[in-house]
Amino acid sequence: MIGTPNQPRKVHHHIAFLKVHKTGSTTAQRIFLRYGIEKNLTFVVPNNKSWYRNIISINDTVIPGYNVILPPEGKHFDILCFHVVYNRTAFEKLMPNDTRYVGILREPYLQFDSTLRYFKPNEVFGNGQNVSTFLKNPQLYENEDVKFSFTNNRMAFEFGFPSHLFKDFNATEVKSYLQKLDKEFDVVLINEYMDESVVLLRRILNWNVSDILFITLNKSRKKHIVDTSELERRKLYRQYAKLDHALYEYFLERLWRQIRFYGHDIMSETSYFKYLRKTVEVFCFTDSMADLFIQESTWNERFSFDRRDCENMFRSELHTVDEIVSKQYK
Repeated sequence: MIGTPNQPRKVHHHIAFLKVHKTGSTTAQRIFLRYGIEKNLTFVVPNNKSWYRNIISINDTVIPGYNVILPPEGKHFDILCFHVVYNRTAFEKLMPNDTRYVGILREPYLQFDSTLRYFKPNEVFGNGQNVSTFLKNPQLYENEDVKFSFTNNRMAFEFGFPSHLFKDFNATEVKSYLQKLDKEFDVVLINEYMDESVVLLRRILNWNVSDILFITLNKSRKKHIVDTSELERRKLYRQYAKLDHALYEYFLERLWRQIRFYGHDIMSETSYFKYLRKTVEVFCFTDSMADLFIQESTWNERFSFDRRDCENMFRSELHTVDEIVSKQYK
C-alpha cells in the first residue's frame, strides 16, 4: 500500500516483519529489534527452548501458546520479526489492527545460491551432487512436501503461497495471490536495493533516520563474476522457481513505483542515508570512545551515536531473543 507524501505524521510502532531465509533479513530484523528494545515494545517471541530458539517455525505460521509465547498479562504484541510462515488470518489474531506489514525478498538465484552455501543440503543433492544436475530434474531430489524444502521456491513458501501452486504453476492464480499480498504488505524490502527500501520504510512508518540505521555484516567483498556455467544454472533455476521469480519481479517493480511516488526528494534522502550509514560503520569499526554526533539535515534532527549503539547493532539474534524473553516475562 502506497503512503501519501503529505499525510499527517503518525509514528507506527506495530510491525509484522516477515523474516525470509537468506534474503538479508537478519540485517533488516536488527532494525526492528533495536527499535523495539529502545521503545520498550513487546515482541512476539518463539516458544522454543532448543538451539533454534530464535525461530518461531520454519514450516508453519504463528500458533499462540504453541510456537509463540502468549503476551505478558495486560499487554499486547507490538512487533513480530522472527522466522515464521506468513498467514494473514493467523497474524491478525496476534497483532493490533493498525499493524504495518513488512516483507523482504532477494533476487531468486542469489537467494538459492546463498541457501546452498549456508545449509549445504546433502539430503537434496546427495554426496557431491552437482547443482546443474539437480536443476535439470529437481523433482528427483526434492522433498515431496514443500514445507521441508529450502530450495523449492522458498521465498514464495514463506510468503504463504497456496501449496498446490508449487506443483502446478497457474499464472492466473499466482497473479491473484500477488495482488492479495500487494494489498496486505505496506513495504516489501528488496535486498539489492536495501538503502532505498529502508528509506521508503522510514517514510511509511514515519520513523526517524536514526531508527533505521544498520550495518551489513558477513557481506562478501569479492566481486561476483557470472560465468557461462552460472548463466546456464540461472536459466534452469528460472524454469524451476517460477513462483519466486514472479514474487520478486512483482515487488521489485512495486518498490520503484512507491519510490517514484515520493519524487526526487526520496532519492536525495537515500544518497544522504548511504553517506550516513558509511559514517556510522566507520565509527563502529574504530576504537574511538568519543561519541559520534550527526548534524541536522533536511531529513533528521541532530543526534548522537555512541559505543552502546554500535554494540546493539552487532548483538546476535540469539542473544537478543534471550534478552527480550528475560525482560518481558520476568
